[in-house]
Amino acid sequence: MTIAAWLRRTAATLFRIWPERQRQRDRLLELTDAQLRDVGLSRADVRRETGKPFWRD
Repeated sequence: MTIAAWLRRTAATLFRIWPERQRQRDRLLELTDAQLRDVGLSRADVRRETGKPFWRD
């Protein structure tokens, strides 16, 4: 991998992927129990996912 490719990948992670991951986790917390059931998740699933640091997939 070239330095330029590494820099592009790193920038994508820092400025696009990590913030989007955090936004998605924040939105999970806003869903009602009925909405969670619709997508096949439980409150425990949400707690587990939202308890992760933003850099963990």
